[in-house]
Amino acid sequence: MLVVHFSTHPQSPQCSEYVGNYMSQDKYFADAAAYRLAEHTLLQKAGESVVIFSDVVTKINKYYKPKDVALMVTSEHFYKYDHKKYKQIKKPIPVASIKSVSLSPHEDTFVIVHMTPPERDLLLNLSVDGNNKVAEFVTMLQQIYTVLHGKALPVEFVQTVTLNLSRDAKKEGTPMNLTYQRDPEPHASGVSRFVALKKPNAAIYYTP
Repeated sequence: MLVVHFSTHPQSPQCSEYVGNYMSQDKYFADAAAYRLAEHTLLQKAGESVVIFSDVVTKINKYYKPKDVALMVTSEHFYKYDHKKYKQIKKPIPVASIKSVSLSPHEDTFVIVHMTPPERDLLLNLSVDGNNKVAEFVTMLQQIYTVLHGKALPVEFVQTVTLNLSRDAKKEGTPMNLTYQRDPEPHASGVSRFVALKKPNAAIYYTP
């Protein structure tokens, strides 16, 4: 078990201020007014009190395809929304099902949230707007996990990792074998991208 100290890690945030609910603020999100209305409706309907974190993230789906979604995190659930129409995507995911987190030791912007079956693992890019929010996101997960379970969230730094993006209550799904590789194409420092290889293999390319 490892408690992460991000201040000395390559995935440290580019700014020291944690905002949390980014999409609710006009400074960070152009359509914040529409988001705030959707948030209010969600909280009333779900009986929850506050959104701890929100942002447009890139989620890798079971078909190894990236898709931008609005991710809202409360003390009880992950909610995925269409970030243009504010329509909820599928059912909420209970945060109590968080099992552990995997990160790479490189300068990339991806987070893997391992979930207890039958929930699927989450593979997320936390830098759609160009700002690396990995540290803030994982710190938030650590706090939620500690409150729920009374212990530290297991966080592991890996070069290769196995995750499952396709299981559900009816089937086990097929695990993905993910590796981190230096990007063979030139990109700006800190830019990372998901690359689908021959299934069940995939890679995250990073640029130092």
